[in-house]
Amino acid sequence: MNEQHPNIVRYLESVRAFNANDVATALKYTDENVIYHVPGRSSVAGEYRGIRDYHEALRRGREMSGNTLSLEPRAVLADDQHLVVYGRIRAQRLGRTLDSDHCVVFRFDGDRIVEARTIPVDLYAWDEFWG
Repeated sequence: MNEQHPNIVRYLESVRAFNANDVATALKYTDENVIYHVPGRSSVAGEYRGIRDYHEALRRGREMSGNTLSLEPRAVLADDQHLVVYGRIRAQRLGRTLDSDHCVVFRFDGDRIVEARTIPVDLYAWDEFWG
């Protein structure tokens, strides 16, 4: 039997919802006090605190990309406290294309995401794309 860890199931449900522009479902397993880190110097960089800020960061990324922002998971590893996803991130914006490898690390408390950290493989391309 090849059962997936419950945190992988939660993540895959969330990323499918995000890619379908269903942000409410994408946040289903997110803690009210989540902390989200985005590196770099672009317009989306920073630390977002609380589910409202996290929701706004996701919504803004979708809006800035004309709802083209998506993540294609390629490898997902999880235990009871952490999940790491390595995938492909894609988006279109202002005549530019982002098509790059990408990592996101999540920390869980029970079934809730309490912290997330975006880790672009090519931070220069990430910053240039988001401006």
